[in-house]
Amino acid sequence: MKYIVQGSSGKTKEVRLTQNDFIASGGQGSIFGRGDTVYKIYHDPKTMIPVAKITELQRITDRHVVKPEDVVLDEKGKPVGFTLPWIKDTDPLCRLFTKAFKQREGVSVDQLTAMMQQMRDTVAHVHSQDILIVDMNEMNFLAAHSFKEAFFIDVDSYQTPSFPALAIMESVRDRQNGIKPFSELTDWFSFAVITFQLLIGIHPFKGKHPKVVYADGEQTLNARMLSNLSVFNADVTVPAVCAPFDTIPKAYRNWYYRLFEKGERLPPPVNVFDDVQAIVLQKLTPAETAVFKIKDFFTSDGEDVTGFYSHHLSWAALTEERAYLHTGEKIDLLHRCKTDLVFTSTKSQPIFVHSANGRFTLISARDYKTILSGDATKVEVYDNRVFYLCGNEVHEVNFFDSGVSILPQTRVSAQVLGQATQLFSGVAVQDLLGTYYVSIFSEPKVAHQKELKALIGYTVVEAKYESQVLMVVAAKQGKYHRFVYRFSPSFEEFDLKTYSIDYQALNFTVLASGAALCLNEEDKLELFSAKHDSTQMKNLEDTRVQDVKLSHFGVAALFVDKNKVKTFSLN
Repeated sequence: MKYIVQGSSGKTKEVRLTQNDFIASGGQGSIFGRGDTVYKIYHDPKTMIPVAKITELQRITDRHVVKPEDVVLDEKGKPVGFTLPWIKDTDPLCRLFTKAFKQREGVSVDQLTAMMQQMRDTVAHVHSQDILIVDMNEMNFLAAHSFKEAFFIDVDSYQTPSFPALAIMESVRDRQNGIKPFSELTDWFSFAVITFQLLIGIHPFKGKHPKVVYADGEQTLNARMLSNLSVFNADVTVPAVCAPFDTIPKAYRNWYYRLFEKGERLPPPVNVFDDVQAIVLQKLTPAETAVFKIKDFFTSDGEDVTGFYSHHLSWAALTEERAYLHTGEKIDLLHRCKTDLVFTSTKSQPIFVHSANGRFTLISARDYKTILSGDATKVEVYDNRVFYLCGNEVHEVNFFDSGVSILPQTRVSAQVLGQATQLFSGVAVQDLLGTYYVSIFSEPKVAHQKELKALIGYTVVEAKYESQVLMVVAAKQGKYHRFVYRFSPSFEEFDLKTYSIDYQALNFTVLASGAALCLNEEDKLELFSAKHDSTQMKNLEDTRVQDVKLSHFGVAALFVDKNKVKTFSLN
């Protein structure tokens, strides 16, 4: 469609937005991107923010605040949207809440604290312009791939001198504030909630309390907040996957404690690295339970294992420094970036899969020769195949080992709208004007296209497919849900179960026997059949199988725990 972009100087230019420019669709409007500019076009122009509010938002000069710039008019000269700078190479901030993402991307505590310092300074700048953020929830931030800075989005909802804010997500709303108007202190409370999750991986008023629990999770959250029963309380237990509290810089540890446990309201320290006397916490240690028979399968020389990869009888354990092969070989990694591993189809030669900064490189592990390289928005490995998103195509790479050289075999697996597509392990998820479609790469040279109507209105955060099972984590109005799809062998039918969760990274695997294992958000192992319409389901709890990464080798269930890979089965 044709639109007119009107700048602050009064100058105009024409722009035509097509389907290829589409990025996403939400409740208010659709988002398009071209060049370095994003265009937000409202479904109903009557709901567009007033042009006067766009003018007031121009007071904000911090580059990390992605504020509206020029007004977009339809062909009749009626305001229907606005432009924004396009901030690329980012991830939704909530992905950094999970330990799995931090480990996969090599995110350090130093990077997170640098990001927190920048976020704190940006919030202070916004306040200095007599503007409040109000709805400061994690979905309104994008983390740069340096993981040292975050960009503030959804700025049109901010409260300016002439235009009050009307909504705030319940997860970051200060219950102690009651019906009082929003203030800088309510902003700082919301800031505390999301930065605590950034460091520790859990909402400060979640975890389990032995007495304060209701059938309605929202009611429990309200009661905990009003009673100042946070994760700092000695009676509250948190999932094993959460980071230890001594990860928090000392000054912020005291600030969090005063806010969440003592009910005080005050702005954060000016410097996240201020060195003050830190509080010392005594937490309950859950009683040990043991329902599995566990055996060591592999032990590294000391480095943590970042991934386990297998193909037929071959396997490899990867660390940040080297690959350990089933043959006993140890092969050093030359690149310190996101790395996966695959094997050639005939002779099981190992290949490193490196990806960073919009590029990927496939390297023969034994002689470090480059096999294939190119541009890619995202790269994923699934079922011993490499997938990469480039433009409007998802490409699949398989490998043939002639005995003399390794030959990559590349084909287009799916045609997609590249800007509206997210690539995950085994699946591509695209938003087609508000409806989600997936391309499932179940086997070589096959992609099943499916519409997932249950996801309408949600924002997809994460997905993974493995052996007839697709799991998706999606958010709506500050609440996360895990969708579990099980497809029939023909992919003509599926069943669906939905779980309300506190977001943790997807952690499941499917054995060659068809048994599916999922370590859920409560540290319990869900054991179920991957078979469509099966009713078999067990929840098992073993304190030794917590804060681990699930995998498998044929019919054997495995998990990665620090520098070890272990097998486990029922006693």
